[in-house]
Amino acid sequence: MKSNRYKFILFLFLLLVQFWGLTIINSHAFYYFFVPILLFFFCKKYNSVYLYKKELLLFLAFIICSCIYSAIYNGQNLVKTFVASLDFFGIISLFILVYYKVPLKECKKLLVTISLLFCVCYIIQWIIYPTVLFSGATDETNISGSYFRMRMQGSICAYILYFYGLNELLLTKKIKNIIYMIVGGIPIIVMGFRSLTALTLICSMMLFLFLSAKSKKTIVLLNKIDLDQAIDETAIEEFVGKDNIIKISALKNEGIEQIHDKIESMVFAGDVKSSSNLVITNSRHKDALFKAYNSINDAIDGIEQRLPYDFIEVDFKNIWDYLGYINGDTVQEDLLDTIFSNFCIGK
Repeated sequence: MKSNRYKFILFLFLLLVQFWGLTIINSHAFYYFFVPILLFFFCKKYNSVYLYKKELLLFLAFIICSCIYSAIYNGQNLVKTFVASLDFFGIISLFILVYYKVPLKECKKLLVTISLLFCVCYIIQWIIYPTVLFSGATDETNISGSYFRMRMQGSICAYILYFYGLNELLLTKKIKNIIYMIVGGIPIIVMGFRSLTALTLICSMMLFLFLSAKSKKTIVLLNKIDLDQAIDETAIEEFVGKDNIIKISALKNEGIEQIHDKIESMVFAGDVKSSSNLVITNSRHKDALFKAYNSINDAIDGIEQRLPYDFIEVDFKNIWDYLGYINGDTVQEDLLDTIFSNFCIGK
């Protein structure tokens, strides 16, 4: 069901942009169909959006006023002018997502897919020029054999795809994201704006440095503070920041508590993530974890069924005891038997 919903919404969005100006269906007659669709979703779900409601109404009011102005002073047909403003109605496409209750993860997937399709259309149009297949992938008044220009929405799609690929590559290290970077980067280069191309490279480097610094959380320990300092702290601060430098004395046991506090704050802030999977090597610990997990589920079921607190308390005590078997807070009666059976203890 979710897959069908995603495909339908993707098709609807592509229909609204006329499949990036595919010339065989590119007709202003479709605007009389597309504009009512957007207004339908806007009216149905306007009250479900809590942010920028007044701003959206003001935006639409300005569009209507502009159409009225054109009708009065330029003699243009009011309905045709209003319908021709389809590009400006794109912002209320938000209400399509609200209407179908599309989650954020799926919204991101839609945005990347639409951007990818645009960039592919642009590249195809660039290859087959001067034949025009996707008028939305180029601006026909600003293309020649040596360069192509793209409209604003096309530029946005290209940058979304490129920086999405770069961001995911830096975070996940998956090579497939290079494809997104290449497909998104080709239109940026081909359209011929040297300043934007240079700005793209600068922003790429900034993103790389930012994510590299964010992903590598480091604590620098300066030992032997009881002796004369021989290290320049300012040089270290440039790389890790002043807050990540802790002065200690291992000999006098000074500053150790600061290390504990720093590690704890980084873990609870989500700055530190394990790079390897946890491995349980002791069968007794594994059994205790499974029992604790089952007790957690029993406690959740008891809460949902509104059982008396006495029953739920038993489950919580079991959870505590089972976890205590692992760290030693709880002692089993057969613990000595386990020790003598698994270990060789001499006199």
